[in-house]
Amino acid sequence: KAVCKGDVEHAQAFDPADHRNIFEAVRSTCGVHALNVAAAGGLRDALVQAGTRVLESMTGLEACDLASALGWLFKELGRYAEARRLLERALEGRERELGPDDFDTLAALGNLSSVAKEQGKLTEARRLRERVLAARERTLGPDHEATLTSVHNLAAVLSSQGKYWR
Repeated sequence: KAVCKGDVEHAQAFDPADHRNIFEAVRSTCGVHALNVAAAGGLRDALVQAGTRVLESMTGLEACDLASALGWLFKELGRYAEARRLLERALEGRERELGPDDFDTLAALGNLSSVAKEQGKLTEARRLRERVLAARERTLGPDHEATLTSVHNLAAVLSSQGKYWR
């Protein structure tokens, strides 16, 4: 997330002359936006490559955490097949290690639902969101903040399906 928020235009140089020279060079060549895109893209690609290599040697909940983070990054990059593969790995590991109703397991289900929705697999996204909501109502109660967030997330999928009455 931090890499995605990098903004060259708001970077600081300690010497005012350096600041002026750097920003004038950026503005007169590629422009601030293009540099932001290039810098963030290069850093994201490097993170994906490094994270994927590290993940190959990991197991347990740490592997689930990294798979989830990488999966979300792939989702943000629009690389949904890779995101799905990693998020499914995170979900399977969390279900095995923590159980199906654990808070982190349910978050992993929600992440997978987000990818399904982005892929246009709205029936699957809805089914996953319904599972999350049922488990949160059962474990946390109907008025808990996480349960209400699950209601909102399910409503978003239903809205995407055109099922506004639901």
